[in-house]
Amino acid sequence: VACSHIVIEDTDGRGPGWARNQGLAQVATNFVAFLDADDQIAPTWAEETLAAFEAHGRQRYIYTDHLQDDRVIAAPDKPWVRGTWHVITALLPTAWARAVGGFDPTLPAFEDTGFYIKLQAARYCGARLARPLFTYGAGGERSARWHSTPVYDAAMRYFSRNYGGRYMGSCCGDPQPGDLIAIGER
Repeated sequence: VACSHIVIEDTDGRGPGWARNQGLAQVATNFVAFLDADDQIAPTWAEETLAAFEAHGRQRYIYTDHLQDDRVIAAPDKPWVRGTWHVITALLPTAWARAVGGFDPTLPAFEDTGFYIKLQAARYCGARLARPLFTYGAGGERSARWHSTPVYDAAMRYFSRNYGGRYMGSCCGDPQPGDLIAIGER
């Protein structure tokens, strides 16, 4: 599958949300995937995620399991509910990413969480492809360093303020009562 690559270098320290939005503004393809500099996709990632997108009737963006420190990390079947999540690298229709306004450039971290919560709140839902087609770099330390910090607490308040009361389990189909957790609740 032919792919175009857009590399954004944030030399002024404007943040990952800003950088991702710069790339999104330049995309000229029907699909987009965001990949951090220390992550790597498998050679078949585009082909397999496009096939999964078609298999889901073009109704779900596609995220995959990933490798981290030489072990497979299974993504959840229902991300963004009950404390679950998936990594940023996913096959997304470009129009969906633009429809929700991209990433919030004011977030110093968790901009990817904010982005996927916006997608889900707008009923753009994801589906898991249970294959490790991507390697998460830096041993997961990049995101782990923000947990248990004031930045994490501020991000949770931000999500509660902007999306509080919206229930995310319903986006994933056939929600169970325990899945219906309001955004911002831990």
